[in-house]
Amino acid sequence: MKIKPYKDIETAVRQYHNDYYLKSEVKIKFHNNLSKNERSLIDAAILCKVLETFGEKYCELKRKYIIKHVGHTFWDYTTWQLKYQQSNYTFIIHSSNFVSGEAYLQNYFGDKDCDEYDIKHYAWTIFNHINWLLDSLRNYAPSERYNSIFEHIEKICNSD
Repeated sequence: MKIKPYKDIETAVRQYHNDYYLKSEVKIKFHNNLSKNERSLIDAAILCKVLETFGEKYCELKRKYIIKHVGHTFWDYTTWQLKYQQSNYTFIIHSSNFVSGEAYLQNYFGDKDCDEYDIKHYAWTIFNHINWLLDSLRNYAPSERYNSIFEHIEKICNSD
């Protein structure tokens, strides 16, 4: 599976505004509840597409918006959030802050303005979480239910 970016920044921003759950924390981890797992995957796929679009159309994004990252020391590494501040046209990506980890991780996930590489790295990280959760679900969910969830996520990932 591959994440296809939205056709333009406006579509990505509209999708972000239309998904209520993206404004809260998206926890891309295994829950012992198929509905929660599916909701996590849907939100993660949309968030990943938005960030993938931001990365692919970075020059256009920077002409219209500011994008920053805020790291949270005590957040789980699978937790992500995207907030929008209308007053100053700023998107803020929230995720864990790898303070105790390797120095290069701190450079990627510390509080800072985001460049094109950062955004693409965040999208790649979320995409890996999605694949991990789908693999975990394959062993947990009934096959018909898993196939339904997988097809739903695949449609989101391939949509325009």
